[in-house]
Amino acid sequence: MVSLAAGDTPQIHPVSFVVDAVRGWIDIGAPRLRDSQKYRNICRDPRVTLILDDDSGYLQGSDSSNVRRVEIRGMAEPSERAASAMTTDVIRIRPRIDAWNLVGGVQDNRLVTY
Repeated sequence: MVSLAAGDTPQIHPVSFVVDAVRGWIDIGAPRLRDSQKYRNICRDPRVTLILDDDSGYLQGSDSSNVRRVEIRGMAEPSERAASAMTTDVIRIRPRIDAWNLVGGVQDNRLVTY
């Protein structure tokens, strides 16, 4: 996930996430999230980007038309999520999603959702 640190410099860090397709948002979670720089960044500036790449086909010798990519941009907000018997802090993203090559056999197909 990329968030903007002070001075509009990007802070990039791998994250775990859960997609809530019914409500239309993505939750980012981590231990002690409230204490993280990422959490402070989105409290100051809510713009974020989450990138997912599947380059496995490309790395195995096929051309780049088989590489699947999803770029998620959105506005993030601090929130909470019930997990089992406890509540945990999350960063909730309301996404705009761009995706490439998700449908097999169709090169460079693109999906945009809001």
